[in-house]
Amino acid sequence: MSEPVAKRVEHISIAVSDADEVKRAYRSLGFEPMWIEDLSDQGLRSHVIGTNNIMIELIESLPDQDEP
Repeated sequence: MSEPVAKRVEHISIAVSDADEVKRAYRSLGFEPMWIEDLSDQGLRSHVIGTNNIMIELIESLPDQDEP
């Protein structure tokens, strides 16, 4: 039998419309917030959550700065 090509997944990214709502759902599964990073040049915000050795990155659009 051949060896698997991938031995480990570093993290999984998921595009979401409301990261706070999704984080609440994942918290019920044992995931805890790790960090948040604004990627302003891309218009995105990255929320990383994790449990044990599983990391998930939730990506959402930054609020439009032109909106009142």
